Amino acid sequence: THHQEIAVGDGKKLPSRLVPLENNEFITSLLDDTADPVLGDIQDIPRVCANIQKGWQEIGLNRMTAWHLGQCIRHRMQGHVDGTVRNSASQVDILVTGCEVSLWAAEQFVADLHKCFPGLYVKAVSSNK
Repeated sequence: THHQEIAVGDGKKLPSRLVPLENNEFITSLLDDTADPVLGDIQDIPRVCANIQKGWQEIGLNRMTAWHLGQCIRHRMQGHVDGTVRNSASQVDILVTGCEVSLWAAEQFVADLHKCFPGLYVKAVSSNK
C-alpha cells in the first residue's frame, strides 16, 4: 500500500502502479444509454462471452496473468514443502480483495483456490476495510 511504501522510505512507487483510465487500450468505453438497460445487457451477453473466449485463446493479459499466478502459487507451495514458509495464524498466502459483487466473486475464487490448494491460507476481504 502507499502507506507501507512511505514507511519504508519509497513513496515514489505508487504513481507507477496507477492505472490510467483515459487513453488506455485495456479499458473499454461505456456503451451508449438505452431505453431498457437490462435488455441491452442481456443482448450484450453473446458479445461479452465471445470477448472472454477470445481473450483466453490469444496470448494476452489473461493468459500471462494466469501463468504468473500459477508460478506464484507453485513457489509458495514449494516454500511450505521445504520449510522456508512457516504456517502461522497471522500469515496469509493469497489475499483477494473485492467490493460488493466483486467481493462475492473474490469469495468464490478463494473457495475454489482452497479446494485446489488446501495447504495454502487463502482469504478474501472487502477492499473497503
